[in-house]
Amino acid sequence: MGLTRALVILNGTPPGKRLLRSLYNSADIVVAADGGAHTLFDARLKPHVVIGDLDSLAAEHLQDTPEFEVLQDPSQDTTDVEKALHWLVHCSDARDVVVSGSQSADLDHVLGTFSVCAKFAERLRLRIVEDRSLVYFVTDRLQISPPVGTTVSLVGMGAAEGIRTS
Repeated sequence: MGLTRALVILNGTPPGKRLLRSLYNSADIVVAADGGAHTLFDARLKPHVVIGDLDSLAAEHLQDTPEFEVLQDPSQDTTDVEKALHWLVHCSDARDVVVSGSQSADLDHVLGTFSVCAKFAERLRLRIVEDRSLVYFVTDRLQISPPVGTTVSLVGMGAAEGIRTS
């Protein structure tokens, strides 16, 4: 039996319509991190859960929502993506998680998302998938075979050893 797959949509630059629909259709659980719900609503897609401090989500989306669960956590000690990943770890059986909508003109948001994903990488098989980027958070081993000419970058976050490429 495979891992339960989850999609977490953030409030950054949305993925293109084709990628969004593909990610949505391959997920068993779809979580919108606060304003990431707008990306789904604009594409006429529904999340299973909307979670966050809800400072970015229009009030009309919260009034009558029998189609999905709304979990408001007003804490400012964690980001919306952290709230979403925490919920997946503790309240679902999803362990294969794709995050999208992570790109932003605000570099602190991008770095914050990377930092939070790295924090959860021991408990979740995490990837960030965007139109022109694919990020793996590797805690043990990863083998990929990208097409010749593909740019591959290795960025250590914390201790890293035994790295080999060929």
